[in-house]
Amino acid sequence: MSGPDRYRSQISALFDPKRIVVLGASATRVSDGNNAVTNLVRHGHKDKLSIVHPKATAPIQGVPTYRSAAELPERPDVALVSIPASGVLDALLDLDAIGCPVAVVPSAGFSTTQKAELRAFLREADIVFHGPNNMGVLNLTADLPLWFYDGMLTEDPAGTAALITQSGSASFSMRAAEGTGYSKVITTGNEYGLTTPDYMDWLAGDPDTNAVGLVLESIRDVPMFIAALKRLREADKPVVVMKVGRTASGSRLAAAHTEAIVSRDEFYANLFSKYDVPMARDYDELASALSVLTRRSVPRPKRKDLVFVTDSGGQAALIADIAQRQEIPLATYSAETRAKLEAVFPGLDINNPLDAGGSPSAPDDHYAQALQILSQDPSVGAVAVVIEGQAQVEPIEFEYSSPPREAMKELAATGFPVFGTTSSTVSTSEAFRADLGPGIPLMRGYRNTAIAVEALTMNHAPWPTEPERPAHLPAPDELERLAKLFDAPGPISADAAAGLLSAYGLKGIRSAILRDHDDVGALHGMRYPVVVKVLSRDVPHRADAGAVVVGVDDEDGVRAAIEQIRANVAAAIPAAVIDGFEVQPQVTEATEIAVGAIGDRALGGIVTVGSGGALVELYDDVATAAAPIDAAQAKSLIASTIGGKLLAGYRRLQPATDLDALAELLVNVSWLVHDHHARLAAMDLNPVLVETTSGRTSIVDSLIIAAGAPTAAADD
Repeated sequence: MSGPDRYRSQISALFDPKRIVVLGASATRVSDGNNAVTNLVRHGHKDKLSIVHPKATAPIQGVPTYRSAAELPERPDVALVSIPASGVLDALLDLDAIGCPVAVVPSAGFSTTQKAELRAFLREADIVFHGPNNMGVLNLTADLPLWFYDGMLTEDPAGTAALITQSGSASFSMRAAEGTGYSKVITTGNEYGLTTPDYMDWLAGDPDTNAVGLVLESIRDVPMFIAALKRLREADKPVVVMKVGRTASGSRLAAAHTEAIVSRDEFYANLFSKYDVPMARDYDELASALSVLTRRSVPRPKRKDLVFVTDSGGQAALIADIAQRQEIPLATYSAETRAKLEAVFPGLDINNPLDAGGSPSAPDDHYAQALQILSQDPSVGAVAVVIEGQAQVEPIEFEYSSPPREAMKELAATGFPVFGTTSSTVSTSEAFRADLGPGIPLMRGYRNTAIAVEALTMNHAPWPTEPERPAHLPAPDELERLAKLFDAPGPISADAAAGLLSAYGLKGIRSAILRDHDDVGALHGMRYPVVVKVLSRDVPHRADAGAVVVGVDDEDGVRAAIEQIRANVAAAIPAAVIDGFEVQPQVTEATEIAVGAIGDRALGGIVTVGSGGALVELYDDVATAAAPIDAAQAKSLIASTIGGKLLAGYRRLQPATDLDALAELLVNVSWLVHDHHARLAAMDLNPVLVETTSGRTSIVDSLIIAAGAPTAAADD
């Protein structure tokens, strides 16, 4: 069975087993298997338990023992296999033979050979494998700990958030926000069998779960992940993700500018943005988001923009600083809102954050008036009131905050989203939480408040549809031929690159190829001034090697430029093989734009656009999107960059330029990387000259790096 629903019945058995067998419990020492037994006995599951131990002669921890799986009187629904890596495969063979549907294996330390043998067995076996290298599974709803750590997290109260984490230690993040209970905690480890999407799919049908948190190191099967995400969306179960292991595009030195500028995390950021899933940056943010997503009593803000209300000018300034550093979206007041607030707070400089204690002339009910005014401004998504509600609060401090708390409850009664936020992330007071009630979350700190608001606004956008493939793009048989250009890793040749680009409607600027300075006669009819460049696979970045000369006015200048380039390359890259020299007309009155792409065998492709030229990495002006994109998305990407703002006529530095041609070029590049993401490592089109006003585009330089033909996936 394929697809995310392939293991639903086995996962159901895992979460509701009638019989459980433990392999690895010992009569002579305390092992992880013993811990699993202890947890299950403590939680009332002793009658479900059996232990398999080849040398056991008597019960262990009061649980009956058997020398082999074949001796078990009943078929187990779940096996907890906590034994050394060297014995795991034999144990699974025995369990599969008696029809056990699922095994949870925490073991680590498998050799390369053991991994290969284990994977080969699992491809053919009926038993489903959870792990290896994990902490187990907690079904807190049913008080069922299939868990290898005695008492750790097993005693926590149940709730309605589920946590799936590839990193076992991340399970402790479930305690990062007070008052948030979990239905299931699932540590998936290396995911040789059951994967994160398998559990996502199952949780979509779990009546005890209404929000899902994910801690991801990687996604191995993106289509299956997306299908499971869609099933959760259809079940109205919001998702929040924390991605760990954010690294650069590859382990090797970046050969293309695009690789150097765009991190590997961009793949995930674009994926989750496309499907309207919020990303948390740490465990606090993840837990904070889940704490509000599970409380259906909290109204959903219409937008992410916040207003913070405090009673201290210094605190307001601090929040403003933090908001800028941590990218917290602050709402901008309308003129009407500003005027109304000025009437309530005479003499106060009205800002966001709002210093509600800054006007001595304000009326006694200034908090209530301010909150009602703010709620009527369409630019305000939610109001966050700063109250010192830490766990260590004194009774006098609780009493002091009574006016803002009453104003918050009055506003919440209207259905407008209002949050309490403490000034630190230390803790929150149970007394404050109880007083505010289920509709007003009390958050720990400003950034946690912002992610909570953001999480509530997301997971609701219409499910995206893929752009329609333009008719001029290569047909399937042509795609197969073009794919062979990427078989050998490294830069592809200039001729191959030109053919590939042409197949996608991407035309380079007119050029002539000279083998040496004696071939200058071939430039007859070339419009001067021209640019002269080296042609060499050994010189990927020609400007860096002094292999580009601009402003050449005649044939003698071309000859001199060739000799200069030859000398520069010899000094910079002595072993470089020079294939020839490229001569192009020099375009003036144009803006240099960089267009690029990165491919990934699992995650697909990313297309990029931004300011171009020799200083592209210094500018670091880049916008990215998951490929493919359509013309509207392309124009939106362009407009978000500094280069795009310049093309739009920023401050009349140059006339506004038509963006249709650049958008079409960007769309074509997005389809190129979409079609070849498994073999294309990176691509630079830099610069792309966009002629002022008309917007005509000319690809001046291209660099296409092949990843090579796909090989077997790594074990982990």
